[in-house]
This record gives sequence, C-alpha cells and structure tokens, in this order.
Amino acid sequence: AGVSFTETQPWEDGFAAVYEREIVPRLGPLEKERKAILARRRRRSYLVAGAAAVILVLVFAFAPGWEVRLIAFAFVAIFGVCGVLVVGSIGQEDFAGRVKAEIMPPIADFAGVRFDPQAGERPDIAPFHDTGLVSEHERARYCDGLAGTHRGVDFSACEASLTRTERTSDSDGKSKTRTVTVFSGVIARFSVPRAAPGTIVIRRDSGRVLNAVFGFF
Repeated sequence: AGVSFTETQPWEDGFAAVYEREIVPRLGPLEKERKAILARRRRRSYLVAGAAAVILVLVFAFAPGWEVRLIAFAFVAIFGVCGVLVVGSIGQEDFAGRVKAEIMPPIADFAGVRFDPQAGERPDIAPFHDTGLVSEHERARYCDGLAGTHRGVDFSACEASLTRTERTSDSDGKSKTRTVTVFSGVIARFSVPRAAPGTIVIRRDSGRVLNAVFGFF
C-alpha cells in the first residue's frame, strides 16, 4: 500500500489530492535511487575496509617490533575509518538536492509561494551586516529559496553559508590561512504591514546563560 497524506489542519485542505497526484508518482523513482546509492556506498565501504585489513595483515607480518606494529595499526585504523566515512558520503548531497527539486515545487505551488533551488529571490544580506547579526564575509553560497506573500506579509528566505579567509602567523613567522564559517543557516526577510506596538530587539544567539543575561537589558 502506498503512503497517503491525511489532512488534519485547515490550511492543508486540498493538499491530499496534490500529494496523490504530483508527489506520490515521484517517490518510487527516488526510493529506487536512494537504495542504489546505499548499495554503492556499502560496496565502496567494503573495498576500503578490505584494503585496510590487507594493509594491517602486511604490517603485522613484516613490521619490526610490536611498537611499530601498534603505531602502524593505529594509523591504518584511523585512515580506514575516515576512508569509509568519506566514500559513504559520496552522492548524498546530490541526491538530497534532487529530492528537494522534485518534491518542493508542488508543495510551494500549493502554498502559493515560489521555490528556487538557487535562491534567486534571496534576502539582501546588507541589513544583517548593518545590525551586527552577521559578520563580514568573502564568499557566500545560497540555496533552497522560498518567496511569496502570506496573509499580507511579503517574505523571502533561503539557506545561506557565508565564509571568509583568515590569515595568521605562527611563532616562526610562517603564514597560515584557514576558512572560517561566518554563518550557516536560514536567513529570512519579512515585511511588516502594520506598525509594531513596541521595540523589536534582535540579537545573535550567545548561549543560554548570556541570552538570559541580555534579556534583562
């Protein structure tokens, strides 16, 4: 039996038909692709684990002394686990993107909003900088944008990843660079159709304790 959608809220009225007509036919091919990706992941993981096991056998057979064998075992084990994790993640992001590209458009159409995987209608990031909510960045990646109007409120939102490069010098004077993530999450903009009756305070998340302290000011 196929999966059905049960409407339980007033705003879901009519979505069951949309789900049955536009989403259910897409789930079968996506599920087959998901299983194929999992099968490839298992095969790759088995190959990496097998190669690591062979190397470990060779190390224990030919390495001189138990100290060298234990050190080599630790290195091979660590790199083997990392290798399994890396090959296991190959294809995950691409598949997740395809799922959203298939499923989100009919959901957005039903809700009366626009979905854009490239987030072309993304919020302007400048106000976030001006208010100090987001630090300055050098590179930005936006995706999964939603935009439209709901109950007279115009909005746009998307996922954002903002990064910058920082350069430091060690005690020997050697320069090092590293990529720092300034922000990773959802940014959103909402219009205010009526004047707010008070002051709206927006702060960066500073943790439970500092948030409580700032709440007094």
